[in-house]
Amino acid sequence: MPRLALTRMVLVWPLSCLALVCALTRGVSAHGGFEERIEAADRAVEAAPTDPEPRLVRAELYRRHGDFDAALRDLDDATRLSPRVDRLEYFRGLVYLDSDRPAEAETSLRRFLEREPKHPAGHEAHARALLQLRRPLAAARAYDRVIALEPVPVPDRFIERARAFAAAGEIHLEEAIRGIDAGIAEIGPLVTLERVAIDLELRRGATDAALARLEGIEQRSARRETWLVQRGRILAKLGRTEEAKQSFSRALAELGELSPHRRRTPAMSRLESEIHASLTRLANPAKGSTP
Repeated sequence: MPRLALTRMVLVWPLSCLALVCALTRGVSAHGGFEERIEAADRAVEAAPTDPEPRLVRAELYRRHGDFDAALRDLDDATRLSPRVDRLEYFRGLVYLDSDRPAEAETSLRRFLEREPKHPAGHEAHARALLQLRRPLAAARAYDRVIALEPVPVPDRFIERARAFAAAGEIHLEEAIRGIDAGIAEIGPLVTLERVAIDLELRRGATDAALARLEGIEQRSARRETWLVQRGRILAKLGRTEEAKQSFSRALAELGELSPHRRRTPAMSRLESEIHASLTRLANPAKGSTP
């Protein structure tokens, strides 16, 4: 983006503050584009010294660059210029969150959400602050609000909520699983969601439920070897040796159907080595522990 165009965008920003921050800071890193963008932001601040908006843009650039002190200075200046700009608390909360100051982040984000209760990104950031403060159940409830407010369902939100419930203790595992199933019902049986559900089922000791989920994934998958190996691991831990052998053997057969090129990839080579080692241990249990 040309520097003059960037400066002009900043000066007309009040109607679309958050959108512009996202546009200006997309891709900013310690190496790519930061110096050019910060120079443009400096000029925008100089051109409008009484306007808080250019300082907010620059603060977000500094945050994404990791210069948290500079970001907070700009936010403090913006607050002095216009203490009624509610979104300043949101960006201040993000700075505190990224700089490992979760208590201050939680306070700023809570204040912001009191004024903007339908802001999904605010609730998501608040949830992360609550997790850092080791308040997982409160974080899970915050993710409830994120999921309810986001116009398009995001799989990661369902996963984050489930992990928050799981972190709250064994008593909340069933609630975590119900949340994942709600995501599957809304989005579809994504592997990322199913993996989390399987892990949660195993954690609560519901091995049959975990195996049933694995079977469903196998039936829907064009490539089944990884899922058959996971099934074998579970069965071996349960002491169901013959079933485990069958699962590992089926996985080996699936690998045999791959092209030589695919079978020689590092991931498939490691998987094949694991299968052979597992079958050896299962055939000679006295010589090693089960996988």
